[in-house]
Amino acid sequence: MRSRRAVRIGQFQKTQQLRMKKIVKKHEILRFMAVGGVAAIIHYAIFIILLKLEMPYNFAYAIGLVTGLISNFLGSNYFTFKTRPTIKRAVKFGVSNGINSLNHMLLLNLFVVIGVNEFIIPPLIFTVLFPINFILIKYSLKGKNKKA
Repeated sequence: MRSRRAVRIGQFQKTQQLRMKKIVKKHEILRFMAVGGVAAIIHYAIFIILLKLEMPYNFAYAIGLVTGLISNFLGSNYFTFKTRPTIKRAVKFGVSNGINSLNHMLLLNLFVVIGVNEFIIPPLIFTVLFPINFILIKYSLKGKNKKA
């Protein structure tokens, strides 16, 4: 039978482990935001440059999106979720971002149709789709068991 002191130490250790998991999750979201922010800046910059070169907004947006996705995949693996890029992860990442990209294009065209200035559309889209994208990307890179 364990002593009371051993039980208290065990409870303390479990409490500390729960606190550490919360801290890691918080930092994971912050890292996701940083990687996503860099990818969004890359995406937005390319979009604006191509619009200034008079490329149609759908093409400009798609080219910026693909470039942002590549940087996002690498940053999400190495920095956010501490995983290694693999073909399987790339395929899952691609599928989850395919879903996200369709959502991007739907919102892009919706905002254009309702008259939103095309230069402020990308930040609006990023804001709306952030929580959905976090869940999709985390699942695609870490899987159900959350271990990499």
